[in-house]
Amino acid sequence: MKATDLRIGNLVWDNYSGEMIVSAIDGDYVSLRKTLNLPEGSYKIDGIHSLKLTEEWLLKFGFEKKSPTGFYFDKERFSINLPDIYYKNMDIGIKLEYVHSLQNLYFALTGNELTIKQ
Repeated sequence: MKATDLRIGNLVWDNYSGEMIVSAIDGDYVSLRKTLNLPEGSYKIDGIHSLKLTEEWLLKFGFEKKSPTGFYFDKERFSINLPDIYYKNMDIGIKLEYVHSLQNLYFALTGNELTIKQ
């Protein structure tokens, strides 16, 4: 993974702390915080790993399941039939493998952050 692949707010995995949120990016270092808003720390980028995009993650973000591999979000404006992405009935033709890639694509298309729903 490269620091340029990430944006503030992306979810990543650290081998020691588990699931973390990117809070700052500075060269080869990334500041991360736990999802429970515990103090953040600075981590070298080569110790950070991508979270695999799974059905569980789509459901956490609020996607609704419509078929064995199909999910939709925001009244079907944004839908996924893993691994294909559709936005407003437009096939984007991108294969997404990681949570942060979905977060970044969603932000690029909508201007809104894709966050975990409570």
